[in-house]
Amino acid sequence: SAHMIVRFHTIMYFLSNGNVYVHGVFAAAISSLGILALIRSWKTVSENYNSWIPIMLILFPGILFWGSGIHKEFLWIFLTGLFSLSAVKFTDKSNWKWLIPLIGSFYFLFILRDFSALILLNIFVCWHIFKNYTGKRLLIGTAAYWVLSIGVSMFLPLQGQDTNLNDLIIYKQDAFESLNIGN
Repeated sequence: SAHMIVRFHTIMYFLSNGNVYVHGVFAAAISSLGILALIRSWKTVSENYNSWIPIMLILFPGILFWGSGIHKEFLWIFLTGLFSLSAVKFTDKSNWKWLIPLIGSFYFLFILRDFSALILLNIFVCWHIFKNYTGKRLLIGTAAYWVLSIGVSMFLPLQGQDTNLNDLIIYKQDAFESLNIGN
């Protein structure tokens, strides 16, 4: 993920002629687009949309700080907003033109911050199930989703390692217990 930011700034170098302030302005603009996408997705989903929500989101100190730098977080804010908006638009009316931004934003978000991509994917799938299913289909859909997600997370190999989550948990428990032996 660090290489992704370096490549991004290498491309920006040719556009900015090496001026770091142009990088900062571009990063803030990209971050602002992500915030606007989050606001649009909230406006689409919410029945009680208030105009103070965008103001709070834009003026939130962490968003202002992390969105205005030339590091990974401005891309994270943009990709989170794009993923949220495309997920809402795709689910709302089965609009297939939002499928490519949905998959693309998830892919780059997974490269940038894999844990936040998986959290957003869980939120999206749960929201989709509860929005579109009722009664027995809701119960079956929820149970199938949880069985599938637990099975995938427990038994698939971890990225870049020859182990799965169960083996890693056992390894960490053994390492923690061995700390007591040394004392």
